[in-house]
Amino acid sequence: WYFNSYDMDKAFDEYFANPTEVRPPTVYIGFPCTKDTTWKQRFPGVSNCILISDGLYEWFEKWADKPVKHRGTEYLMFKEKLTKHLLDILYETVPAIKDHVEYYELGTPLSEITYLGSFH
Repeated sequence: WYFNSYDMDKAFDEYFANPTEVRPPTVYIGFPCTKDTTWKQRFPGVSNCILISDGLYEWFEKWADKPVKHRGTEYLMFKEKLTKHLLDILYETVPAIKDHVEYYELGTPLSEITYLGSFH
């Protein structure tokens, strides 16, 4: 787990008010492949990592009526700013992983609605 403050209320208030400039207060960092006893044989020299943090549906609401892959440049730039915060946290927490990330994808509340049938 990553925590950036002892004052969680303040940290969340600041993050929720300005998510592109303020890092998320908490991030779960996990490596699910470590629980799979067959992973090393099936994917030698490869690992996977998952970062889970908080976000608000309201940040993405203006793109809710747009289909996947057609939400535009502003949406992609917003996601990339959030992603940068998460990757920076990952690289600071697990420095050995830097320069080894080959692929990443940020899921949003819209992703959850589209792919998981979640509600906001």
